[in-house]
Amino acid sequence: MAKKYNFQSASFPYLGSKIRQSSTLASYVDPERHKVLISPFAGGCSFELFAKHKLGLKIVSNDWSLISYVAQKALLENNQVKIELNDIYSLFRPVKHNGFVKENYSRYMLDEVCEFLDTATENIRQMPEGYKKFLLSHLIVYYILHILPYGKFGCVADIREVREKGLVEAMDKATLSSDSRCSKLLKSVQPPLVILKKLAEKINAGVTNNNKTNIAYCNDVFEFLPKTKEFGYEAVMMADAPYAESTSYSMYDAFSEILLGKKIPKSNSAFNSKEVEEWFDKFFQECQHIDLWLLTYGAKVGEPDALHSAKFLEMVKKHRPKARLLKLENFSWSINSLSGKSPKECEEFIVIAEK
Repeated sequence: MAKKYNFQSASFPYLGSKIRQSSTLASYVDPERHKVLISPFAGGCSFELFAKHKLGLKIVSNDWSLISYVAQKALLENNQVKIELNDIYSLFRPVKHNGFVKENYSRYMLDEVCEFLDTATENIRQMPEGYKKFLLSHLIVYYILHILPYGKFGCVADIREVREKGLVEAMDKATLSSDSRCSKLLKSVQPPLVILKKLAEKINAGVTNNNKTNIAYCNDVFEFLPKTKEFGYEAVMMADAPYAESTSYSMYDAFSEILLGKKIPKSNSAFNSKEVEEWFDKFFQECQHIDLWLLTYGAKVGEPDALHSAKFLEMVKKHRPKARLLKLENFSWSINSLSGKSPKECEEFIVIAEK
């Protein structure tokens, strides 16, 4: 198993995380030639953080997701600001709020947790713009993921059991399901301050100064790419686009709503349509100025219409004839794992495409 560095724990667990593939991806980068990492789909920022810490690259990143943008600002663009103890205490300052979390998400969390999140997020929203605001927003997202069963909104049984039968019986029942679920329930009844301090240490470990002016965006990918034209020859792109027919990333909408304190409209992704091949063709055309492409992708083996490795490589070769394929072995596809399916039912691969 690839070594995991302390700084990589600064990014919260994210579907499709490339923590385990970071060293492999980095092996194709020539630091003498490549000075900039362009990341159109930063997601949880795992490889981007690796490239900043271990390769010293300037990071130019993007993702339309609010919680990804928060992580990018906190860990990639930010070079030196860290979370201090007084910053954590400020989250508990009494403040008038609209009770959004309790009204909309009390099925998943205890009332005390909802009250804390309503208070904390309102305090954050009232902060002046700056890296402290992004760091504390990132801390709140990390905290929620840390206490929710399976790291997502969906399981209501445990909280219902606590309210109806008490913590002891709820813990017994959760244990029958899984140790992890029981552990999450136990964390959800702990004072938030205890957990926040530990998570803040992890986040602070991810903050480093690479002596570069890193830039984070929250744009549509085709609005983002023209902003990278100036880098070209010295740039490498790591693109981990959402997988075709995948709707799993919509699970993060709830986290964005909690940060904003309001509902957000749902939008359909191009990756859930039959136009995905046309989308990739346009995407590759827009990336031709970038020297090296590292493209990660995956598909379920049994789906005939999915973008399997051979088809994906063929699509890339239309634009980069020298592109080559690396299939990943012994990996755990987190999206598939949520449904309890075996990793053997899917493939994951990297396409390395030089000019």
